[in-house]
Amino acid sequence: MDNIKNINFHLYFKVVTFVSYMILIILMEHQIDLKLIEGVFTHEDAREVLCGLLTYKINFHDLKNFSHMERKGKEHIDSLKRLTELKADKDRIVSWLKGIESGEMIRIQSEIKIYVENEQLAFSN
Repeated sequence: MDNIKNINFHLYFKVVTFVSYMILIILMEHQIDLKLIEGVFTHEDAREVLCGLLTYKINFHDLKNFSHMERKGKEHIDSLKRLTELKADKDRIVSWLKGIESGEMIRIQSEIKIYVENEQLAFSN
C-alpha cells in the first residue's frame, strides 16, 4: 500500500512539474519584453530621443482621431485623452531638461511588455 502511495505521489509531482513548465512556456511565448531605450545620452540626444518618441505617439493619436472623425463623424475619445497625457509628458520632459546643465549625461531606461490582453487576463486570475 505504501508503494502505491509513493508511486501516486511521484506521478502527481511529475504532472504538477510538467504543467507548471508548460504554463511557463506559454507565458514566455505570449509575452515579449523589450528594452526600447537603454543608454546614457548627451543632453541634446536625450531631448531628441524622448521628444521624437513622444512626437511620434502624438502624431499617431492625431491621425487616429482624424481618421475616426472622417469615418464616424465624432472624435475618438481614447485618442483625445491619450493626446492630452502625451502632450503633458512632452512638456514635462522639455521643462525637466531645461533644468539640467547642457554638459550633463542622462541615463534613459525604457522597457515595454507586449502581450495578448485576453491571455494575460486569463493567467492573472
